[in-house]
Amino acid sequence: MSSVMRSDNESHYPCDHTSWIVVNGLPDQPKEELTTAIMDGEYTTSGDLQLSDWLNRDVESLLLTYEDRHYKPIINRENGMTRLQVTEIVPTGNKGVRVNNELDYSVTVKARVEHEYDDVLDEPVLFDGEVKVDGGRRVTLDNTDYYGRMQVEFEIKEVDVSGEEASRINLNQEYREETWDADVGQGSKILNIYPTRLSFDTITGSQAYCRWTGNGRFSGIWPG
Repeated sequence: MSSVMRSDNESHYPCDHTSWIVVNGLPDQPKEELTTAIMDGEYTTSGDLQLSDWLNRDVESLLLTYEDRHYKPIINRENGMTRLQVTEIVPTGNKGVRVNNELDYSVTVKARVEHEYDDVLDEPVLFDGEVKVDGGRRVTLDNTDYYGRMQVEFEIKEVDVSGEEASRINLNQEYREETWDADVGQGSKILNIYPTRLSFDTITGSQAYCRWTGNGRFSGIWPG
């Protein structure tokens, strides 16, 4: 990554690795522009934004995260003035909620996934139904590839096993409920089904983002 020389002779490193930006990870000047736009509804300045300079890319192509909420920037330029506004969104593209069956037998699972940002989504219940998972297989629940905060409930409805083998399986009526953030710095989730327990675990490898120190020194990509 090459450095860029600012007009005040201070060099910095733009972020050209990802379009996902965590506002609190930005240097002070562009962070102030974005927080003002988010909190006050808009940020206006003469000329161009410091944000454009620091990131060295089209600002409207960015996806922003601030205080666990997500935004897309909107820029209007007129008569030498630049106005920055944002619109709140719930982005998709995550790996989704998965169910992994470690048994040798098929399992029917009742699942409900509800997004907590019901003030942004028209339908916050992303999944509510049953899914059958064959032995040794993994499935991803439909419509659960959202980022943000979600609540998940699981219930084992049926294990397709009988006879002596059934005595080793003790999952009937077992129930699990979790709330978590599927976000930058966080992984997506997977329900692992074992003979005597359920395990709700994190899948690593979440969305990467750039971050800087307060004075603009680039400190790397996270996760690295």
